[in-house]
Amino acid sequence: MARRFLGHHSVSALMTTTKASLDYPEAIVDEYVKHGFSEVFIRPLSLFGFAKRNIKHLGYSLENFADFYSRALDRVLYWNRNGVELREGTAALILNKILSSFDAGYVDLQSPCGAGLAVLVYNYDGFVYPSDEARMLAETGDVSLRLGEIGTPFEALMRTPLMQHLATSTLSTRDPHCSSCAFNPYCGPDPVGAQAEFGSIDAPSRMTEHCRRNTWLFDYFFRKLQVADTTFLDLAYQWAQPAGSHNA
Repeated sequence: MARRFLGHHSVSALMTTTKASLDYPEAIVDEYVKHGFSEVFIRPLSLFGFAKRNIKHLGYSLENFADFYSRALDRVLYWNRNGVELREGTAALILNKILSSFDAGYVDLQSPCGAGLAVLVYNYDGFVYPSDEARMLAETGDVSLRLGEIGTPFEALMRTPLMQHLATSTLSTRDPHCSSCAFNPYCGPDPVGAQAEFGSIDAPSRMTEHCRRNTWLFDYFFRKLQVADTTFLDLAYQWAQPAGSHNA
């Protein structure tokens, strides 16, 4: 019905990987192809809200996700080789960082972090949050990332000690755990994720799931590019273009 009213390519289906997904990467990708989607976004489980409360039933290790992701991406590449246009969202974000001169503005990989600077969430509880993930933390009882009440002027929200701390503490060039990282130009700390995982936005960035996962992803794609044939390179540069841009 949504496709009928909005247009076929105006509807997407967001995929989140749970423990139950791990044995079926090829089948999941095939289901997207079956229903005519042109993009699948292979996303890991985030440690917020319902997922965190049920992590024992839904969770898995980074190694599990890495195996699942690499198999899913291979299936996406299989369909592209067979004439089916299918873009993988995580690959597109990482390749944009590596290959494109124009950043797509993905909030989770910005430095300083995009929370509060690229997004603000005005919630039904009457408060403003620096991101949707911060709002989800509040839903489970952690209100430490509230910027202020709805109605507070934007300039005042930006001057709050919390917002100032989010901005200055997430510069990857100043973070002691990021400054020596090979992937420093492409990434940045995730303070909201650190708060969810460790109860502090100042938790060492290298200990966070955000850092471990994205370090693996950057390493994985650099290795793929190192041995890539022209077919994969052409696809990689195509995916790396920010949404709405056109190849010359």
